[in-house]
Amino acid sequence: MNPPARSRHLIRSTAVLAAIGLAPLLISCSSSDSPPESAASTVPATGTTPGTTVSDQERLAAAKTVAVAYFQAQAINDYDRARDRSSGSASLAIDWAEGVNSIDAAQDSGYQVPSVDSPNVRVQIDDLTPTDGDAWTADGFVELSFRPGPVATTTTVAAENTDTTVETSPSTFIVDLTFEGDGDAMRLVDYRLDDLPYPVSQLFMAIDTPTEEIDDVKGHTSLGHRDFDGSVQYLVELETDDPSSSDPSTWVPSFTPAPEDTPPGTALLPVGPDTVDGELYADELTEGATTSALVVFPGAFPGTAGTLTLSPTGVAVATSSTTAPSGTVPTTELRWALPPFPELTPRPVNTVEPTTTSSSTTSSTTTTTEPDASTTSTSRVTSVVPPVTESSTTTSSSTTSSTTTSTTRPS
Repeated sequence: MNPPARSRHLIRSTAVLAAIGLAPLLISCSSSDSPPESAASTVPATGTTPGTTVSDQERLAAAKTVAVAYFQAQAINDYDRARDRSSGSASLAIDWAEGVNSIDAAQDSGYQVPSVDSPNVRVQIDDLTPTDGDAWTADGFVELSFRPGPVATTTTVAAENTDTTVETSPSTFIVDLTFEGDGDAMRLVDYRLDDLPYPVSQLFMAIDTPTEEIDDVKGHTSLGHRDFDGSVQYLVELETDDPSSSDPSTWVPSFTPAPEDTPPGTALLPVGPDTVDGELYADELTEGATTSALVVFPGAFPGTAGTLTLSPTGVAVATSSTTAPSGTVPTTELRWALPPFPELTPRPVNTVEPTTTSSSTTSSTTTTTEPDASTTSTSRVTSVVPPVTESSTTTSSSTTSSTTTSTTRPS
């Protein structure tokens, strides 16, 4: 609750008395030969108490705490806590998991992100290097006893798993961690799984398309994700005031890639010979509620700009309001012009040597949480591996032997 307002007269009087009381001190100081205190020592860092600064040791400790809290919360699908410790692309990965996990129709698809039973997190970050703006890159890694979602592995895995949780697996190492902010405002922005060449900033993107409407159903595309199972996926947000008018779960998705000379995300394209059909996971709509739908195009990695179409007729047609003046031709499908994904810049993989994770120096933070039944999922068969350029060849550079362990719970 806001404090009671103070009268302007009282504030003005207090200021005058303070000035009178300080006058002798100011005169005395003016005759002193002592140099003034450096202004830099009193400049507050972002998110800290005014008049204080953050030391390198405090900043490093904050980064470790944030990293542990984020991956613990991500593992158990505590979306709010994970978002509270992240921003940028790291936050998009959480938004994606929450959106896909909310779709009942996707429960047996293998695309949902199950909770992890008793996740173990160990952090070994030895230094932070400032980058542009108020950002920091970490020298070190985070070791997880599980594979974090929602990024598939590059190896084929078994498709039989009916449990509501994911069993612990050999360690997964997280590298290329980037943070922004300072003090209490520090957040995890980006990271990369060490066995994959691309960070999450190149695998997820936020999309802001205009809202389209058909059969009393409104929708827009909100997120895009390309994964190492070879697929390109999109989340579409749908809502209606009359759920009996249409059932999006029966609609057919398609994608028309944009030619190289087409300005990305600026033009809707007609269906053509390059148009491909996709897979749609959608629930029946509830009046007044926004519902997520998942669209998957298998084998479409790395993805491109183009037009996403949802057609109730099962055949995408070019007679919508996008090909004629508004109001002259009835809209027969939902269509959105989508931008390209961020450019892929492969990085060296497997940079953390197993010898740096000896059990004699490993200490972990364990959180046991009852899994959410809505996140039950079978494991995907990820036998399709996107091509990787020569610049992403495997290296095994050693890392420092000093080990720092954080046991901070997410809060």
